Amino acid sequence: MKSVERYEDVIAKIPRVVGHFKHSHVASDALNAKQKAIELPEERLVQRVATRLDSSFDMCDTAYRNRAPIEGVLSDGKVTTAAMAVKLEMVEHNWLVS
Repeated sequence: MKSVERYEDVIAKIPRVVGHFKHSHVASDALNAKQKAIELPEERLVQRVATRLDSSFDMCDTAYRNRAPIEGVLSDGKVTTAAMAVKLEMVEHNWLVS
């Protein structure tokens, strides 16, 4: 897969993942708990804003820094339904844009 195609794939998927955490208090609280558990700073995921040129980078950057907690919450059946987990699934190549 070419780098541009990978980038477009990531830019299409990450906003859905970030949106899930913005709209679900349960998922957001679980993300904070996972961040604490692995000793990451508690930070909110950044959403892309059309009027901010660097917001796509910020969104991808915060998602990548919080990859482990995000994957932990999405794979936790007590927090995320199986259907939602499939919809929001980020496979390895989604995280690697080069």
